[in-house]
Amino acid sequence: MKITISYLYLIFSVLIIQSTLYGEDLYIYKENETIILEKSEVKEEVKNLDEYYSTKRLGSFCYENKTTFRLFAPNANVVKLLLYKDPSDSSLYNEIELTKDNDGVWETILDNEIQSVYYGYKVSHSIEDNFDSLPLCVDPYSKAVASYADYYNPRKSIFYSKDYDWEDDTWIQQNWRDLIIYEMHIRDMSAHPSAEAENPGTYKGLIENSYGGINYIKELGVNTVELLPAMEFGNVEIPFEDSLNGRYNTWNPYERNHWGYMTTAFFAPSSYYSENWKEMKRNEWMGKDARQVNDLKDMVKSFHSEGIAVIMDVVYNHLSEYEIGN
Repeated sequence: MKITISYLYLIFSVLIIQSTLYGEDLYIYKENETIILEKSEVKEEVKNLDEYYSTKRLGSFCYENKTTFRLFAPNANVVKLLLYKDPSDSSLYNEIELTKDNDGVWETILDNEIQSVYYGYKVSHSIEDNFDSLPLCVDPYSKAVASYADYYNPRKSIFYSKDYDWEDDTWIQQNWRDLIIYEMHIRDMSAHPSAEAENPGTYKGLIENSYGGINYIKELGVNTVELLPAMEFGNVEIPFEDSLNGRYNTWNPYERNHWGYMTTAFFAPSSYYSENWKEMKRNEWMGKDARQVNDLKDMVKSFHSEGIAVIMDVVYNHLSEYEIGN
């Protein structure tokens, strides 16, 4: 009898779980509202975001003496572009509302080419949003980003359109069976005094003619380096044994993210590796002059000149969770 009851309970439980997995009893509600939305209503209100696709060039760029800003945000209600003369919020000098096409791309085109401009987006998903209280978001296609060394990691995108002379350099193509890969951290290869680098812990320090960096790597006999994340990332963790925005730091007494797995902008080189700081300087801006773009390219070109290929570690599900504008 007990066995029969157990089997019946098991079958009943499986049916309930199966029903839940298939979504037969699921519903969606709007916060602060009493209206319950059925699944069919939700499907009518929101188009499947996977159906949106665009071949337009995204980000910010100059073309035919005009400057274009584009952002892919199909589920947004309103998008505004904010332009600044420097990274400080007080330098705001223009605010432009973007227009949306049928493919979910928001854009504006200015009738002149601009340079040395910092910018960000404010994105609204509801007509009830107060734009003054919305966070400033970096352009996910930023080529360069200025970052403030703080727990919230506030940032601004930098409009960047400078050319670079690769001197006929190109990526090194090798059979994967022949790869001898050395995984490395940009800062760690030249930060220690034993490396005797003039610019320790930087892109430049990595390719100096010193005991550390590229000379040490050449002696290892490898033909490929794999860089731990070199994109702009959240450098500062939340306070140790303290809370911030509902999170509590119990794991990192250093309050630093060293390895780079808190990416902010996947197309912008990390500005920290262009700052010749022996230690992280809190409450200061990094990357304001965007020199990190050429510094990274110089580093890659130097490795290629030695016959060493460069692989970049990119993890798209590792986003910086603390900063407001990401």
